[in-house]
Amino acid sequence: MSWNLVYLAAILLALADQAEAPPDAPQEIRVGLVAYEDFDAEYRQWQRAFAAIGRQHEPPLHFRLAVGTYGDVLHWLRREMIDMAVLTPGVFSESLTSPGPEDQAAGFEYLATVGLPPAVSVWASPERRAAGYHYRYRCVCVVDRASSLKTADDLKQKAELGEVEFLFVHPLSLSGYVAPAFALRALGIEPRREHMVFTHSHSSSLRLAAQGSEARRRVAFVWDDALHEAPELADRLRPLNFPQLDALELPQNVVIARRGFAEVSVLQSLLLSYRDPDGALQFQVEENVPAAYDKVRRWREACGNLQASAEAQRVTLDEIGQILLHSARSQPDPPRLAVVLTGGGAKCSYQVGALAALEEMLGELRENSPEDGLDIALVVGTSGGAINAVPVALGITAEAEGRRDFQRAWKSLDQREIVRPAAVVRFNIGLWFAIVQAGVVLGIVRRTIARPDRRAWTASSLLAALGLVMALLGLVEVRPWSLLGGNHGVHHAWLWYTFGSWTVAWCLTLAGLAGLALQWHLSRRRRALTLPRRQTFWCLTVLLVGLPTVQLVTVLFFQETLSGGGGMEHALAKEFPALVDRRLERSGQSPLGLGGAASDSERLEFLGRQILDRRQLRRDLVITGNCLQQRPESLPSDLYFYAHGSGGHAAEEPQYGQRGVPLAGDSRLLFDVVLGSSSIFPVFPSRTLRDFPAAGREVQLVDGGFAHNSPIEAAVLWGATHIVLLEATPDQRPRHRHFAQNVLAALSHLHKQTQLADVRSKQQVMVFTLTPEAPHLCVLDFADNLIDASIQRGYRDARGESDDGGLVGVPRFRKELGAPVFAEH
Repeated sequence: MSWNLVYLAAILLALADQAEAPPDAPQEIRVGLVAYEDFDAEYRQWQRAFAAIGRQHEPPLHFRLAVGTYGDVLHWLRREMIDMAVLTPGVFSESLTSPGPEDQAAGFEYLATVGLPPAVSVWASPERRAAGYHYRYRCVCVVDRASSLKTADDLKQKAELGEVEFLFVHPLSLSGYVAPAFALRALGIEPRREHMVFTHSHSSSLRLAAQGSEARRRVAFVWDDALHEAPELADRLRPLNFPQLDALELPQNVVIARRGFAEVSVLQSLLLSYRDPDGALQFQVEENVPAAYDKVRRWREACGNLQASAEAQRVTLDEIGQILLHSARSQPDPPRLAVVLTGGGAKCSYQVGALAALEEMLGELRENSPEDGLDIALVVGTSGGAINAVPVALGITAEAEGRRDFQRAWKSLDQREIVRPAAVVRFNIGLWFAIVQAGVVLGIVRRTIARPDRRAWTASSLLAALGLVMALLGLVEVRPWSLLGGNHGVHHAWLWYTFGSWTVAWCLTLAGLAGLALQWHLSRRRRALTLPRRQTFWCLTVLLVGLPTVQLVTVLFFQETLSGGGGMEHALAKEFPALVDRRLERSGQSPLGLGGAASDSERLEFLGRQILDRRQLRRDLVITGNCLQQRPESLPSDLYFYAHGSGGHAAEEPQYGQRGVPLAGDSRLLFDVVLGSSSIFPVFPSRTLRDFPAAGREVQLVDGGFAHNSPIEAAVLWGATHIVLLEATPDQRPRHRHFAQNVLAALSHLHKQTQLADVRSKQQVMVFTLTPEAPHLCVLDFADNLIDASIQRGYRDARGESDDGGLVGVPRFRKELGAPVFAEH
């Protein structure tokens, strides 16, 4: 009886567990979609299709969709970040033939080919306009209706003269680049990179072709139903007779799964049985898929190196503009463009030139497409980039005259004024250089003059004269940087010398006068002033070696920083009020005035109040900074100081949490924050924020680049959809030849570990990065000729120009590859 009760209890418990157990969670399948044309509508279409396909299975399948560019989806496939993908033929052929980053094939399983609805454009053939799904299509060559180009031979003739601008969609677009490039090659045309523009959408290619160009005749290559997306252009464009292109039949998009995915056969069966809302089958299986798409591979190979997937992630500034236009026209919300400015001291002058090119491009877009209203909505700056961020947020760089004013302000900076070591450091430097010069003078005199009495008179006179000349030169205002050439090592040697120039002048003058007085006294006794050769040599040697040792001990243990911070504060207090007043004058507003402010800090505090209280910011602004905390409970170590602009780019409050500090509540802090963020601590001192975060308290703010040298996170958390990241430092691999280089490499690695939040943020939005190439300036190269060269270099790089003003073949901006961001269907 007891055993029966035990069995009965066990059965009841099992039934209870089964009744309470939740149903099996639906299997999740990650899907990548290539975004092109109106991908918002395309995305909704695939959402509905995959939802219906998932319901066909028991238990239902749960599809999570992520949208990316051609290169993004290829990257996800190779890294197994997605389970399946819908690929265009160009991307599909790339995945068929190209090795992954580690030279391993990107494994996949072909599932089905996607059917294409019948075309409605008059440019399509009658067969393509027939009812039912189509699995082949063609591309067309389109020109402005008034163009003098009538035939393919006309195109070849003008292309040979360099008078044609070729409008392509994307390096991996089959109808928008691969097939047209193959057809052009068959015609004997190989377009140069400077004559090519990638528009990133077929409709954008049509719009640019309709606009025409004064410099060159524009020719666009699009798929045969592209006019369906821009019917208003039908009367302004016409197809060009191009037999080599018309002969190419293009395969359609495909659905693939990663190799080894367990549900491959199930997914293929579901796709083949799926019917659209009209009851038609949309997918079919091609026979001998590699052979069907092998021609695409051959076309791609014929196109050359531009087809490499890495190249597909390089874009020009104009192509960034087309991406923004495409987003504005295809998405429910306009793009929120952020500019992120990294740190780097004098190297940030490179950003000034790049910003000028970016503002010019945006101005042209607004002029040609005023309804889209594209502009910079948010500016984020850190360290040296924080100084650049304020004029950009004020809208100074949006005007040509303002850009010139900004460049003049940068070129007025002088490293002799920016870097200001302590008096004891300058005295040590001057004494060392004085000893070197005195030793040189004594050596020359000893070798050229035999008589001891004449040696004493000559050496003393030369030392006194040299000191007086240096003192007089110190009184003359001169900027010698252009005379020193472009080698910043020479500039720094001169800078180091000028730190002690007055000490050198006084030491040499006093030594010379003392020598003359002593020789005059000895000559009355018929004696001469002589210095024992060996003792003099050892004395000079000990001083030349000992003084740097004393200097090192002084700097390391008796000085808080290498330089004071008054130089940069004075430069900002001198230049920024003039920049703002000139902008106000151009806009017909009253100048700021300084309200009787006398000191540099008072001028900057008053300027900050006026900018924020009078709502002069045109764009949203974020400045990053780091706290040297006295008490761990006071504040987070990294802070985002932010202020709203008034230029119509309103966004919700940023999601910064405790790290966010609104400047509107304490406008006096604006330039204290800028100076704190730009302080290269401990080269320059920290900036004290008084009565912050509360009355009677204070915080020491230091370089914002410590935690966020590329503050992408700040832009993402304030709603940025597209980011232009302007770096100031070349991306170089550290050397590991000796201990000192290994120490620097280790410090660099530790610094990169603090930047992981910004690295992860790059994966969430579209980021375009411009980085200068080595060699470049160093942090302290505040010299007018070096700054001017850096500004011009940034402008040329952003525009894709060479040093002589000609266009170069490789786009400068790198589009970052990120992880897929999935949304629920």
